[in-house]
Amino acid sequence: MEYDELERWDDQVLKLKEERISKMDSYSEPFMRSAAGGDHIDKTEKGRISNGASMKESDDLSRTFDQSNEASDLRLIVEGKPLYVSRIVLSLVSPVLKSLFTSSESEDTVEFPLPGKHYEDIVEFLCCVYPNILKTITDNNVDVMLQLGDEFGVKKLMEKCEDFLVRKLEKGNPRPRPEEIINCLCIAERYGLETLRKTSFDSAAKMESELLENVQEFWELPNVTTTSVFIRRLKLLENCDKKIRSKINEVNTHCSLYHKGERSTDTLCTKCFACIGKTAVSELKQVM
Repeated sequence: MEYDELERWDDQVLKLKEERISKMDSYSEPFMRSAAGGDHIDKTEKGRISNGASMKESDDLSRTFDQSNEASDLRLIVEGKPLYVSRIVLSLVSPVLKSLFTSSESEDTVEFPLPGKHYEDIVEFLCCVYPNILKTITDNNVDVMLQLGDEFGVKKLMEKCEDFLVRKLEKGNPRPRPEEIINCLCIAERYGLETLRKTSFDSAAKMESELLENVQEFWELPNVTTTSVFIRRLKLLENCDKKIRSKINEVNTHCSLYHKGERSTDTLCTKCFACIGKTAVSELKQVM
């Protein structure tokens, strides 16, 4: 891609993004990084679809867009290869693309370059937003779809990605690893996904502090977030301790009044010990 063409794209995106900042504050910072060629693009490189099966599936689905048909009126040029798409469909799903397509310089254009993007990623994006396909969000494409969904302002795609990650955390079988929980918390912070933030925050607060501390990404979170996680965990443990102590006092009183014959000196009877143990196990499960 020629430098002046890439510069023209960046200028267009930056201009449109600035116009939308007042209405879509949650998108501004990630998009500006992407438009300026910053760390957002690095994250896209990191999160690109690399699974062999997914690559093959993307190749199969790309055939939907590799030839012109009665519905296509625009060619997206990605890595020098054309993708035939509908201007109307993309305008409906993406306010950013709509603004680009309807600008005075682009409204009559039949070929639109997407510099700095990868062909497989854009094919995957199209498959996830086209109404006749609506490909499922998976572990293999969620990172890329979050990045492109945020960049192009596709709210529904962001919601699908968030829902996938939330369900993955809530499923809990097998229990998510510390790295997965912290990764979800980082994603929630980066894209302003409140439901995912709450779910991942609660999961992190129930994890041993040592496990969290061994995850490098945890320390890359804002200080207020890491502090809040530890405070929340402390409160959960304090509440657990309070309930167990309350149960011990309650059972001790009951046992001294009604189980005198079963007690050995001042200790509790076997049944009352078991009752306390059951309560302790139940409460500890709530913080683990």
